[in-house]
Amino acid sequence: MQRQGQADGSRLWSMLETVILVGAASAVFLAIGRRDQVIETNALHIAELRSIVTELVRSQVLSESMNSQQVTRMNSLEIRINRLESGG
Repeated sequence: MQRQGQADGSRLWSMLETVILVGAASAVFLAIGRRDQVIETNALHIAELRSIVTELVRSQVLSESMNSQQVTRMNSLEIRINRLESGG
């Protein structure tokens, strides 16, 4: 009877170890899955930010170009006005 009790205890212990091992492995896989999801989400956000920055740079370059053209036009108008004021 004692041997059967030891065998039952040994089986119980083995099953408990198996359950703990499976639980630990599951926890590791879940942690890896969550980490991968976070990395994927961050990669998508970085790609979107890169796109936004590219558009902002283009807008800034276009704005500076327009400002430069505007300054040229204003200078031309100033020269014409000065000519009219001086009678020439």
